[in-house]
Amino acid sequence: MNILRHSIYLQAMGIDAYVSRRQLPGAATTQRLAIVPSSPVPLPATATPVQMPRIEPASIAAPVVPAGAAPREGRLSPLRFSLAVITCGGWLWLEELEGEVFSAEQLHLVQAMARAMGRLTAGESGDNGEPAALATQFDWPIHNNLQLDQSEDAARSSLAAFIQRRLGENGCRGLVLLGPNSAERVPMDQLDDRRHRRIASTAAMLLDPLLKKQAWRDLRRLAGTQ
Repeated sequence: MNILRHSIYLQAMGIDAYVSRRQLPGAATTQRLAIVPSSPVPLPATATPVQMPRIEPASIAAPVVPAGAAPREGRLSPLRFSLAVITCGGWLWLEELEGEVFSAEQLHLVQAMARAMGRLTAGESGDNGEPAALATQFDWPIHNNLQLDQSEDAARSSLAAFIQRRLGENGCRGLVLLGPNSAERVPMDQLDDRRHRRIASTAAMLLDPLLKKQAWRDLRRLAGTQ
C-alpha cells in the first residue's frame, strides 16, 4: 500500500502513526516523503460563474378598506362623561359638564328655580332666601382598570344606582334633567317611578335668558300646577 495512503487510513481510524527522526539500527530504511500542497484548479476560460437566484423579501399588503368605511383603530377609547348632581329644594338636578366645572352662576340659577318651585308646592314656606344646595359630581369611568367593564351599559347601570341612592338618602320628590345630554345619560327605565322633567341646561339658559320662560312652564307642571 502506498505509504501516504496508509497514513491517511490510520489517521481516519484514530490510530497514531509515528515516523522516526533517524534511522534505527536493524530496521528497514525509512522512506522520507515530501508533501507538496495542491494548487487550486483554475476554471476553464469558457466557464461562467453561477449566479444564485435573488430572493425578494415577502411584502405585506395593506388590508383593503371598503369605500366609505372609517379606518379601524387599535383600541377604542372608553366612554367618558361627568354629571353635576345637585340636591336642592327637595329635587335632584342633573346636568352634564362639557369639560368645565359647575359654576357659581349655574348653582345660583338652580337655587332660584328650586325656590320658585317651593312656593308652588303646598306646605312650603314662602321664604325669600335661597334653599340649601348639596352639589356633587358623577364621573365615568369610576376606575382606570381596563379589565373591568367600561361599556355604555355598565355606565348606565352605575349611574342609575348612584341616582337611586341620592334620591333615597335626600328624600327627593323627583328629577330635573338639565339639557339633552343629561337626559340621554340617565336610564329612567332603571329607576323607581319618580316624577321628572327635561328642561334646558343652566349653561344654555345663562347664554339665552329667553329659555328660562319655557323652563319655568315645565317646572310648574313638574311641581303639580298648571
